[in-house]
Amino acid sequence: MEHLLGFTTILLGALIVVFCTYRYRSISLVLWASFIIRVILALIHAYLFPLPDSQADALRFERIAWEMAQGGPGEIFSNFTTGAYFYSWIISILYVFTDRSPLMMQGVNVILGTLIVLNVYRISLILWNEKIYARRAAQVAAFFPTLCLYSSITMREAFWVYFVTLGILFMLEWWIKSSIRLAVKAAVSFALSVAFHTGALPMFGILGMLVAYKAFVAMAKYRMVTFLRYGLIIILLTSICAAVLFSGWGMEKIGLIKEGLAYYQEVAARDRAAYLQDMTMNTVSDMFWQTPIRIVYFLFTPFPWWVRQYIDLMGLADALLYMWLAVCSWKLKWSIYRNTKAKILALFLLAGLAVFAIATSNYGTALRHRAKFAPLLISLVAPALLRIKLYLSSNKGVKLCNTEKSSFLPPASPTAEPKHN
Repeated sequence: MEHLLGFTTILLGALIVVFCTYRYRSISLVLWASFIIRVILALIHAYLFPLPDSQADALRFERIAWEMAQGGPGEIFSNFTTGAYFYSWIISILYVFTDRSPLMMQGVNVILGTLIVLNVYRISLILWNEKIYARRAAQVAAFFPTLCLYSSITMREAFWVYFVTLGILFMLEWWIKSSIRLAVKAAVSFALSVAFHTGALPMFGILGMLVAYKAFVAMAKYRMVTFLRYGLIIILLTSICAAVLFSGWGMEKIGLIKEGLAYYQEVAARDRAAYLQDMTMNTVSDMFWQTPIRIVYFLFTPFPWWVRQYIDLMGLADALLYMWLAVCSWKLKWSIYRNTKAKILALFLLAGLAVFAIATSNYGTALRHRAKFAPLLISLVAPALLRIKLYLSSNKGVKLCNTEKSSFLPPASPTAEPKHN
């Protein structure tokens, strides 16, 4: 039964991919490649050997899901929780009505991992209004190592990333169309991501700031109907945010931070992979000067001179990928600056990175958490992901040059509608 449930979930995932490829034919091969890679990794973990980071937390999530399911259908809502074990609670619902199957849990993550690749394509298309850029971003996301890994094991990252990218997608569409429905969809998506991890909470605040900005502009231009529409959106967002805060929805990390951010950082700086053990935030001013440093360590560790064991090579390879994406973002800095939608995405990205970087002091943990932001970073630098070549210039040294289409072309108008398939 365990194996049957797992393969049935994988088959369901294949049907979902068929539906997605019918609608998004330009990336059909990318979606299939993404799905197949993740299925292969899931099967390797299930039948050959455990994948990296698939023990400890991953095993505990699955075990707790099974324990929650023992009470039967009548205990489903009494077991409800948010935070780390919201993932276990969701899987326990499947266990209640079927049977225990870790491969089924993996299959659900495989499906979400493939849909994340689709979200990367759609976000990139809205940002840059070019299918060639969006396709390349989807290709990078499909093969990005940590995205593949955490979409193949029983960890909550796939759920968190899916709802964050979905929220970003709805938010960008709302920015273009000013639809109340899209704003509410974005808020609900962010609320669901908060249920899995508190780190998505700042995205509520940024969404509210964007709505307030548009309301202010509408009022300044005496567009009262538009102003009232944004006022209604603000009321709805405030209601959703208040419900999240006062219900304690996904707020388990807030309780830890209340004990003292410095103490939390000291606890996080554990084991051989710890970094910045002597750098803790005791005052507000500490937060301002330490956050940029922590973001650098969060994204780019382990540094090459930290490599001591074979497992460190995996972390180094991952860090080099983020260095590459950082170089791409530097290349595109002026294109991003001129593109309002890209600047908004960069704001969400920086806020998320800051929150997780502040709370992380271990590069093993950083490797897992920074994977949460890889889809957003890939979408942001999509034009720079096209094939590049090195050439020598007699007066400027080594340069990076795009061989397909210049990544320095002025971006489409921020208000332009994206091209659809």
